[in-house]
Amino acid sequence: MYRLLALAFLILSLSACDDETEQGPTYIQLSTDSAFFITPLTAFVKGQAYVNLEDYGKFNTPGLQISEVPDFPALTHETYHQFIVRPVTREVRTSGEYHFPLSYLKPETVYYVRIVAHSPWDEIVYNGETFQFTTSTAEIFTDPRDGKTYASLVYGGTQWMIENLDFEAPGSAYYDSDPSTSGDGRLYDWQSACTSCPEGWILPSDSDWQALEQYFGIPADSLGLNGYRGDVVGKTIVPGTFYLSWEQEFKKGPLYLTNRSGFSILPSGVFYSDNNYYWDKYYFTGFWSSTPSDSLAFARIIRPEKHPGIKRTPANIKDKFSVRCIKRL
Repeated sequence: MYRLLALAFLILSLSACDDETEQGPTYIQLSTDSAFFITPLTAFVKGQAYVNLEDYGKFNTPGLQISEVPDFPALTHETYHQFIVRPVTREVRTSGEYHFPLSYLKPETVYYVRIVAHSPWDEIVYNGETFQFTTSTAEIFTDPRDGKTYASLVYGGTQWMIENLDFEAPGSAYYDSDPSTSGDGRLYDWQSACTSCPEGWILPSDSDWQALEQYFGIPADSLGLNGYRGDVVGKTIVPGTFYLSWEQEFKKGPLYLTNRSGFSILPSGVFYSDNNYYWDKYYFTGFWSSTPSDSLAFARIIRPEKHPGIKRTPANIKDKFSVRCIKRL
């Protein structure tokens, strides 16, 4: 009798050990704390990741899942990197706080997010609890020519699109002729830029750009100068999805690029006609104005990796830059 009971106890114990081995202990603890710098199109999410065994002091860099519904697709070791948002300061792989920049969001929309991580020692993907936030409001315009929609906000009495124009016109193209970059809008030569805004909207002049720049804090006495002016890019108009080197990320901190204003300049690159090539998709953006300058035309260049200001410069009218359309109220 006692032998039978002992044998039964041993079988149950082995079964319990097998279950524990299959599930594995919880090496990583994850939490999603907050969303902030929320605009119609961008946001930051903060999360925590901790390893609770000293023998496993590092893990593969945590990521963030985002969805418009509460359910998330299950991640595996093989699919992990395909479906996550990476944090700024990307080389940190230890316990602590992580910040995730989000772009390409939609106004007045509820988003569900959770921090995830997978370990190099057991290849298990660990999931944090779900957190939700709602993006802020913006006016939405539907272009009757092709049905595409654009969000806009008012800055200093002028209504600006906060998304790049994406209307197919002669003299325009996607970056590197790749339609997968359509979320960043099309690039236009100057002649095309001057005629491509929808009815009721116009390409901003150099003076319109100067008024916007002054609204964002560039000193009035430098507005008409060529070159980089001011120190507003990181504080105001660029989200954290712009490329910064690891050195810059550490120097400036993970919340350097905040897009507080909601203007949402994205890294869309440019096309240079002299050399016939596309350049700097991940950390460079150019915009046209409608104002000519001799045989050239005034443009704006934003490159946070190089300078925190906005560059005013005459450009070759055959080059291709992004377009933001405006309404003067």
